Amino acid sequence: MKSSNLKADALEQIQNSPLLKEYFSIAESDFEKLNGWTIIGIQLVEAKTSLELCEKIKEWKNLSQIEEIVLSNGIFKNFILNYSKCFSSSGKNRISLDANDIYSQKLDLKKIHTEILEIRNKYVAHNDDENGYDIALALTAENQKEIKLAQTYTLLIPYGSFNLFKETIEYSEKKIILKVNKIADKLEKKIGKKIIFS
Repeated sequence: MKSSNLKADALEQIQNSPLLKEYFSIAESDFEKLNGWTIIGIQLVEAKTSLELCEKIKEWKNLSQIEEIVLSNGIFKNFILNYSKCFSSSGKNRISLDANDIYSQKLDLKKIHTEILEIRNKYVAHNDDENGYDIALALTAENQKEIKLAQTYTLLIPYGSFNLFKETIEYSEKKIILKVNKIADKLEKKIGKKIIFS
């Protein structure tokens, strides 16, 4: 399906929503500047929620070992991808964050940011042999007549770093709120009306 069809379908869904029909209308061009920031905000919320879900999966009952591995790994990768997208090159009407700007006052968090992007580059988006997050080993047991071979795979999700990852996301969220408020202040001056976020 072409992306233009998907966008048309999404717009139709939005236009048919009761909220839009009763209370709101689609904003004019001055307000469209905020759309890119909305996307960034949602990506950060999804990244943080993915970390929280990844922690909860360990408590879920009735999951087989492979189901737990697939769910944990998939949700962990979702965190990495959503966070990384905020700082990657962006298309038309999208925004890309600059880590040097966001973390200029928090170099400790910039190191965590760099670690997250390294996980993306070595493990999530690419298949680096020395990524540090998954390892496959061939195990053997040998006797006079035969060699038994066991193929093993170990996934290492860095649960111990999750609090630092969350702190990094939350700091980014605060910086984005400041940027959005700055845009809203300029719009208020331009149009001469107070803007209230709902």
